[in-house]
Amino acid sequence: MKLVRWLADRLVPLLTPYQSPAARIGYSIQTTPQDCVDMLNSALAADPDAVKKLFKHRVYCNDELGEHPTIQVKSHDDGKCSVSILGFLNGLFGIDADGWGCIAGIFGLVCADDARHELPDDATYGDDCPHCGDEITTGDVQEFKVLKERLRRPGVDDEAFAKISK
Repeated sequence: MKLVRWLADRLVPLLTPYQSPAARIGYSIQTTPQDCVDMLNSALAADPDAVKKLFKHRVYCNDELGEHPTIQVKSHDDGKCSVSILGFLNGLFGIDADGWGCIAGIFGLVCADDARHELPDDATYGDDCPHCGDEITTGDVQEFKVLKERLRRPGVDDEAFAKISK
């Protein structure tokens, strides 16, 4: 009997699917995109300067990361790619049929020449600044949102979609 118990103690873990340490002590961690956005917005409220700097920061990445199936990267005119923390977070939750993630950072707009220019309400990223002619670019992140239309994945039934899009 001791031999059976000894074998069971050694073989059962090998045949059991992996569980995280948290799951082994009773936690079930199932984070939805909305959970992630709620956490990001609470962090933004707690320390706007830190979160704004973190999400505005991009780093150049190699081609292998640039071709990752779900992590979102930005392609630059010089052929290089860069990634931000938002690209990684979107990679966790997958992409829609058009290649976009469901978590959006809502960024303000500023003039590339002088961030103190007042821009008109209809200003758009990439337009020319009406004050100096420089390009309008992204400013600081103002909030995070789940774009529910991007949550739908091929093969996801209505019941599963309703759970993740709450």
